[in-house]
Amino acid sequence: MRADVTIDKRQVGRRFDRHASSYDDHAHVQQAMADRLMERVAATGVAPAGVLELGCGTGYLTERLVRRFPGARITAVDLADGMVRAARERLGPGARVELAVADVEEVPWDGRRFDLVVSNATIQWLAAPAATMASLGRALAPGGVMLHATFGPQTFRELFTALDRVEAARALPSRRHGLTLLAAAEWAELLRAGGLVD
Repeated sequence: MRADVTIDKRQVGRRFDRHASSYDDHAHVQQAMADRLMERVAATGVAPAGVLELGCGTGYLTERLVRRFPGARITAVDLADGMVRAARERLGPGARVELAVADVEEVPWDGRRFDLVVSNATIQWLAAPAATMASLGRALAPGGVMLHATFGPQTFRELFTALDRVEAARALPSRRHGLTLLAAAEWAELLRAGGLVD
């Protein structure tokens, strides 16, 4: 599914490191997505002992998870060190969150089980989404819940159309702009293939 785009994780991590201090100033869409994701989490009725957050960024969603599940063991990971530092600062000293700089596609969960796995604006960066969903499925406790909020194929459509027009008007070679963003049905299929049930 990602044959047309190669994701350079080091480059992605560096980009997010550079912008960690100002990320929240511009992440209004991501924050609205996180708020809606928390509504979905609440609707499941899950009362997790263990929570895994993928791509915690500056800790916006992490903070909400801590408030919603004060007794849960929360593990939050992000590819960018700067983002994890920002999350640590947001959460403050004494936060009951294990924060880690890690590539979620490379973490061997070593038999750890989570009752809730969540991510916000993260899974579109996965280089091998099928394998990663299968790995996360193995880390999900029996009866656990996995919820992801991400961007779809129509995201940035207007921008990409404008770029295509500029390229055509200036006789520039047409090229792919941005990531290949999967539709909800494609993500659902990847989750089912990973042994998860909708």
